[in-house]
Parts: sequence; C-alpha cells; structure tokens
Amino acid sequence: GALSSMLLYLVAVKVIRIWRGEPASVADAIVHFGGALIAALTFTWSDSVWFNSTEFIVFSPGLLFIALMIWLAMIWHERADQPGNERYLMLIAFMIGLSMGVHQMSMLAFFPVWAVVFYRHWKQITIRNFLAMLTLGILVFAFIFKVVLNGLVSWAGSGMSIVSLLVIVGIIAGIY
Repeated sequence: GALSSMLLYLVAVKVIRIWRGEPASVADAIVHFGGALIAALTFTWSDSVWFNSTEFIVFSPGLLFIALMIWLAMIWHERADQPGNERYLMLIAFMIGLSMGVHQMSMLAFFPVWAVVFYRHWKQITIRNFLAMLTLGILVFAFIFKVVLNGLVSWAGSGMSIVSLLVIVGIIAGIY
C-alpha cells in the first residue's frame, strides 16, 4: 500500500510536469508537488486501498504491480526518443506476465500504458484516431488475456504443450 502510494505520487508529479512544464517559481513548485501529494494521500486513505491493504494476500501486491507498470510507462514517456527505449515497454510486458501470478486485476494496467504510448506517438488526436486506439487496445487486451495468458496455461495442462512451446518460441523469435 505504501509503495503504491509513493509510485502514485511520482506518476502524478510526472503528469503535472507534462501538463504544466517545469516549475518556474515557488508557487509552481507548490502546485506540482502539493497537487501530487494531495493525489497520493487521497489514494492512500481511500476506502478500497485502506481496507484492501489489510488483506495483503493479493490486493496490495496487485496494486503495487499496477502502480509500478504505470510509473514505468511514465519513465518510458520521458525517454521515448532515446535509443533503447523499448526495454521499458518490454519490462512492462514482463511485469504484466509476472503480475498474473498475484492477481489478474494487474492486467488492467494495460489500458493506461496503451494510452501513454498512443498519446506519445500521435500528437494530433482526432475522434477517428481515438476510436482506432480504443478498438485496437481492446483487441490486443483480449488477445493477451485469452490467448497468451489463459490459452498457454490451458494448452500446456491439456497435453497440447507443443502449441504453448511454439507460441513462446514465436514470441521470442519476434523479439529478436
């Protein structure tokens, strides 16, 4: 819970910095850091976080994974023009797979990450672009959730492990 709140504070600072630019005065710094602090504290003491943190088994680690993936997306947003920026997106994809061992709610971090990548690459946003992003995001989410996460496990358990192995080899070959 506490680490999730810290990551939310860092994400809020980055979002405010993207929106308003670098703080130019003390008043700007108060807006930047004070607004992020209010967001993080509101999140910390919200009913769902406060009571779910007492049930540490799945909710707190799941929330930590979600916050970490969104924070990594914001780091990628800052460094998207630098060489090797893809490793942040690969780390986010790895974290999505890893977080599935905690709780499937961590898969919900896909949509904010998808939106960050979309808005970073396409500066001119139209209704058509937005609907295309939304449709493609839903299709990619459905593919990842149904085929990659659930399908590979069920295929491996049903004796069709060769299908799972071929998919994994195809993914690794596609990366390289």
